Amino acid sequence: MRIVILGFMGLLLLVSAAIAQTEDPAVSRCDEEAAYPNDPSTSHKGIYFDRMDVASAQAACSEALEKFPNSPRIKFQLARALIAGGESHRARKLAEEAVADGFAFANVLLAYLATSGIDEPQDDERAFKLAFLAAEAGLPAAQAEVGVRFIQGTGIAKNVTEGLSWLERAVNGGSPRAQRVVAIEHLPSGGLETNVARALELLHQSADQDYAPAFLTLSYMYLYGEGVERDLLTGEKYVRRSYSLGNGDAAYLLAIFIDEGHDRGQSPR
Repeated sequence: MRIVILGFMGLLLLVSAAIAQTEDPAVSRCDEEAAYPNDPSTSHKGIYFDRMDVASAQAACSEALEKFPNSPRIKFQLARALIAGGESHRARKLAEEAVADGFAFANVLLAYLATSGIDEPQDDERAFKLAFLAAEAGLPAAQAEVGVRFIQGTGIAKNVTEGLSWLERAVNGGSPRAQRVVAIEHLPSGGLETNVARALELLHQSADQDYAPAFLTLSYMYLYGEGVERDLLTGEKYVRRSYSLGNGDAAYLLAIFIDEGHDRGQSPR
């Protein structure tokens, strides 16, 4: 009986600690500033590297880690903020600690470092293995990465069927990247059975998460009549939205669009 009571009290302490961490303002700020998009371990929607306020994210997550030094998720998020700020060496150390603490999602950061060659030789095979660990653990972004790598044959033997399977898992998890990739495959120029309705549905789901490439794909569809009736005004709206979110390809397309006079209602040349 005494052992049971002690065990129950230990469980209560763990639960109390978890609640305290969840409700702590510093942790909440760290989540808001640096959570990974579609991370199922947090209720926050997450933020992409290029939209992160690096100094604010680093400060918030550093404060949170001081209060909860054993939290692997906070280590993971601080590592993201450090990568965004160009401090890859410190980020790697924190990500490795998070993985050692059982937070498999952090492998996706190690995969990013392995494939980018920032502070180590580029190693696509190692990057795939690391991304696969995070994907198996249920991180939608890692599932999307694994799917794309299977389709492209990057770091692993090319296997389109396996790649599409992983992408569908990522789609179900809400990955905007996976939603866009699968949508493209369903367009007339894609590799799957043409299904424009599904492509549009997935692209709008992706765009609803402010995923700039999704707006770019929508713009191509309407500007060039890919699966839909050509509509320059709608195409312009989407390309401008993609540009406002920082997409470099959108800037190029918009420049062509304006140069040809389409934004003034003229017919395309």
